Amino acid sequence: MKSELLPSLDQGWMLSRLFLRLAELDADFPDELERLDSVSYCYVLAKLGRTIPNEKAMSIVEQSAGDERFGLLVWSIGKMGLWEVLVAIQQRLPELEERRFAALMQHDA
Repeated sequence: MKSELLPSLDQGWMLSRLFLRLAELDADFPDELERLDSVSYCYVLAKLGRTIPNEKAMSIVEQSAGDERFGLLVWSIGKMGLWEVLVAIQQRLPELEERRFAALMQHDA
């Protein structure tokens, strides 16, 4: 039923909820979720007590700097215990905030 549901799930929280349920049945689901929504991917992994390498987390941070759910991503990274990534985010916060602001301005235009 997953393939039938996916087209109608247009918000990250919907994907997260579906994949949290799927994790009960299939431990190999995360690769698919990562392709669909990297912020939801990190959230689901954090909720399941899993982690990712620092390099992968930083790549997701770079891709998601303008995402309105950036705070959720940062929470997920913290929950995964990726402290070096949190320090890197903190050091680059002005740049990341600027990218977020630019994304907001573009969205409102």
